[in-house]
Amino acid sequence: KKKKTNNSTKNKKKKKTNNSTKNKSKKKTNKSKNK
Repeated sequence: KKKKTNNSTKNKKKKKTNNSTKNKSKKKTNKSKNK
């Protein structure tokens, strides 16, 4: 059971980092569009 909870938290953290990268790329494209 402990291993399961650890995995779920690790996955959540991974998703968070993925989201931040996605947002960064989105912002970059938006900036270029504005230019």
